[in-house]
Amino acid sequence: MVSFRYALLLLSAAAYVTPAMARQDAPVEVRLEPAQATVDDEAQVAMRVGGLPAGRVYSFQFEVMVDPSIATLAEIITGGTRSEGAIVLIGPAGPGRMRVAAAGTRPFVGDGVLVHLVFRTHRVGESAITLTSFLFNEGDPAAQTVDGRLTVADAELRADSLRVTLPDTTARVGQRIRLPVGITQPDPGLLAVAFSLQYDPDAFESVVIDTTGTLVAGALVRFEASDPGELHGFIATERPIARAGELFTLVAHAGTLEHDTRLAFSRFVLNEGDPPAALRGGRIAFRSRPPGDVSGDG
Repeated sequence: MVSFRYALLLLSAAAYVTPAMARQDAPVEVRLEPAQATVDDEAQVAMRVGGLPAGRVYSFQFEVMVDPSIATLAEIITGGTRSEGAIVLIGPAGPGRMRVAAAGTRPFVGDGVLVHLVFRTHRVGESAITLTSFLFNEGDPAAQTVDGRLTVADAELRADSLRVTLPDTTARVGQRIRLPVGITQPDPGLLAVAFSLQYDPDAFESVVIDTTGTLVAGALVRFEASDPGELHGFIATERPIARAGELFTLVAHAGTLEHDTRLAFSRFVLNEGDPPAALRGGRIAFRSRPPGDVSGDG
């Protein structure tokens, strides 16, 4: 079996077969976004880059560290990111540490999400997500890293926590599906919601918010899709949300790939953080349409 060290060297060789590169004075910022999740769940963390120089970056490698009792790195997602199509290798680098190397045949360019890191959570707690090293190519351009933070909660630990739920469901490829985002208990002081949603852009052609018939019907709603696979939303209402039920609905147009995927809130803030939110669900399995099925929306 090819060792990770040898495979890493093969990937790193991509830097030597690229055109000559002039050194850049200003380093490229590499930032890990904060994330929230619950125990025995998955947390998807976006790694963002700012200003990759055109035609210069063909590979990158890094080591990431997290408290292994709280979470472990399970997967790297490149779909819909700046590194889409790259070959990625993951290997252990010590307790709580994982080494990741990626290389592509085309340069990675622009601003946005470089990759998504998927962590499997184990227990309640908080942990820094630390980039202990990061290299583009063989060190040119230079990278300046900003660490992230993972918060793992359990809805049962605090009586004042509001459980926010997304359904685990099955859908057909090419179908438009409605995914209710619910809260399981009322809060007389709840007036605003802000969130960031991450999803696989290969699985969903689009995701938007619908408040029709929900607890926030008629509220002020703002949302934007800043990058493929991300939706940021803000909802404010004049009347407190004083009962449990469907908070709002995510309307997603499924793509054509048959696979399992996940929608995950990397941030979900009620009011200014009080009451706290505990998140559940969001796994979706896409299946092919039966022969002769030409139905549209679901």
